[in-house]
Amino acid sequence: MAACDSDSKADSILKEMINKYQIFLEYKDTGKVFDGVSEKIVEKEFSTFYSAPDKFSFQWVTKNKHSKLKLNKVWGEDQSAYFLRSYYKKAEKMPTSKALSAAHGISGGVSFQVLPWMLFQQDPCYSIGRTKNKILNEVNYLDGISYIVQRVLVSGSIENYWISKNTLLLQKIESHGYCEGRKMESVIKYENIEYK
Repeated sequence: MAACDSDSKADSILKEMINKYQIFLEYKDTGKVFDGVSEKIVEKEFSTFYSAPDKFSFQWVTKNKHSKLKLNKVWGEDQSAYFLRSYYKKAEKMPTSKALSAAHGISGGVSFQVLPWMLFQQDPCYSIGRTKNKILNEVNYLDGISYIVQRVLVSGSIENYWISKNTLLLQKIESHGYCEGRKMESVIKYENIEYK
C-alpha cells in the first residue's frame, strides 16, 4: 500500500509518537497482553526496561490456570542480546534485532513495539509508508483524550493504536488478523509508564 493512501494527520501522529520514544534516555513500563484465537485467549504480563543507548530488558510471563507461570526474557546491550525461553534452561545469544523478532509471536507482539523505536531509531516492522493509516476517533481514556489510529498492514491485518493526545505515548494496541483461516486477536495494554 502506498503512503498516499493514508490520512496525513494519522501518519503525522504515528511519526510524532515514534520520535518521542527515540529521545528517551530511560524508559520503563509494565502491561498485559490478551491474545490468541477467539476460542482460546491467553493472558501475559510484561515489563520493559530501556537505558540509552542500547541497554534493555523485556520479559513476559504467560499465565495459565493449568500449569505454573512461564517466564521468558530478552535482554542485552551493544547490539547483542540473550533470549531465554521458558522451555529452555539456557539463554541463547543472538543479535538484538533477531532476539526481538524471535520473541514477537510468543510475547503477543509486544517485543516489536516500543523497544525497536528506542534501540534502532526506527519502526522496523511496519514503516509508516508500508501501512494505510487513518484516525478512527478521539476518546476519553486513562490520562485524558487519546487518538485511535488504525494501521492496515500489507498482510491485511488491522492494528488500532491508542495514543495519548497529551503525552503521545502508546497506551493500547488492538490487533485483528487471520492465521490458517482462524481469526487471531490481541490486546496490549501499557501500564505504569516511566521515562526521562
